[in-house]
Amino acid sequence: MKKEYLFIRALSLTVILILVASLAVFSVFSWYDRTARPNETGRLLNYTQTGKVNKTQDVSVITYSGTLENGEVTYSETALSGAVSVKAGQVNYFKSVVTNGDVGDALVSLYLKEFTYNSGMGQIINIGLVNPEKTYKEYQGDASGSDYVISTLCLEDNIFVESNGEVVVEWFVKPSASYTGDAALDIGKMFIAYN
Repeated sequence: MKKEYLFIRALSLTVILILVASLAVFSVFSWYDRTARPNETGRLLNYTQTGKVNKTQDVSVITYSGTLENGEVTYSETALSGAVSVKAGQVNYFKSVVTNGDVGDALVSLYLKEFTYNSGMGQIINIGLVNPEKTYKEYQGDASGSDYVISTLCLEDNIFVESNGEVVVEWFVKPSASYTGDAALDIGKMFIAYN
């Protein structure tokens, strides 16, 4: 009787261990993506979303440069075109006005493309928002001759622009490295992506 008791105890302990191990293994591997495509197997928590583009006409963006005077930023009334001269230690202010025509409300994101700055500013620069948020982030451009280029960066996302309305996005560029003399800054092309 003692042998039967030991055998039943060992058997039940083995069954419990197998059950616990299988639950642990299967629950871990259940997080993996189960797809029929062989080149995408084994990816963890993969999420993709396809977007629908709508209301693509009559939304535009114009950018103006600004200067800091007596603690306030004054913006030019002429739209920015071409490069801006940057003095040592100067923060460059910009205002981008996103305008929506009469096609209904739009939710958009504002991007900079081919943002180019002179190597005299240093490779790392700070680009930040003044309005509607107050944030900044360091960016590191790719070397291109005597300049650095940031191919694409999102300046602000999820901007809600009412029909026949406009939203002002105020932002700045500040070199993080100390430099001397003049440098050139070209904001490149601004474009809008529809969310």
